[in-house]
Amino acid sequence: MSSIEITKLSSRGQIVIPKSIRQELAWEAGDHLAVEMHGDRVILRRLNIEVQNKVVPIKKGQDLKVQSK
Repeated sequence: MSSIEITKLSSRGQIVIPKSIRQELAWEAGDHLAVEMHGDRVILRRLNIEVQNKVVPIKKGQDLKVQSK
């Protein structure tokens, strides 16, 4: 499972994780990641965080429908 790809650090401190690696790890947009530093290495690990009360923005004029469980 060893894979090497080249990416670049942006001026805002952002990197792009190559699509092939994201697919192999099943990482998706919005996933939470832990960032660990070990010497000169950075390790990223996906965190399993459950969101119980999700806040969804409502647009002006949109009907609000509340679903009960």
